[in-house]
Amino acid sequence: MTWSVPFTAVNGSILTAAQYNTFVRDNMSESEISKAQNVSGYFVTQNTNRIAERVAQENTAAIATSVTVDHQTDSTSYTDLQNSPGPEIDSFTGTSAIVFLYCNSLASAGIGAWMSFEVSGASTLEADNSRALQPQNTGGQHFGALFYITGLTEGINTFTAKYRVSTSGTASFTDRRMAVIPF
Repeated sequence: MTWSVPFTAVNGSILTAAQYNTFVRDNMSESEISKAQNVSGYFVTQNTNRIAERVAQENTAAIATSVTVDHQTDSTSYTDLQNSPGPEIDSFTGTSAIVFLYCNSLASAGIGAWMSFEVSGASTLEADNSRALQPQNTGGQHFGALFYITGLTEGINTFTAKYRVSTSGTASFTDRRMAVIPF
C-alpha cells in the first residue's frame, strides 16, 4: 500500500466511507508509528510515498581469534580464510547499505593483507579492491573502514568477508568484524 495525497475538503461536503478509508485509514497505516515493529528500528524511503522499517542492531558479526594457520591466506584473489570463513551477515536491505569492516592483519614483508566482502542472496556483488581494507606493512595493524553500497536488490542479502594478499606471500587476519546498516 502507498500513501495517497488527500483531496481538498469543501465546506459542507460529505466525507464518504471510501474517501475516509483511502485518505485517513490507509494513510495512517503508511506512517512510521503504524509500521514500527522493532526496538531500535528506523525508517527509510522505499519508493515515492512509501517507507520501510530497517533494523541495524542484528546486523553485526565478529570472529575474535589469535594468529594461527586457520586464519591465513596466500591467495591473490578474494577467498575464505583456511578453516575460518566470515564473518557473515544476513540482512534485509533495500537498494543500499553501509558496510563496516575491521580486522587486525599481519603480512610477510612487502605484502598487502586485504579484506573485502561479497554480497549474495537477493543481490550478487563480488569482493572487490574498491571495497577493501588494504594495509601494506609487515607489522600487525588494526584497520577499519566503511563502504556505502548502492544497486542492491531489495530482500535478504548475505554479506560475507573475503581475504587476499596483494602479491605472493602469506597474510594472517585476526579480530575480524563486520556490521551492516541496511537502507
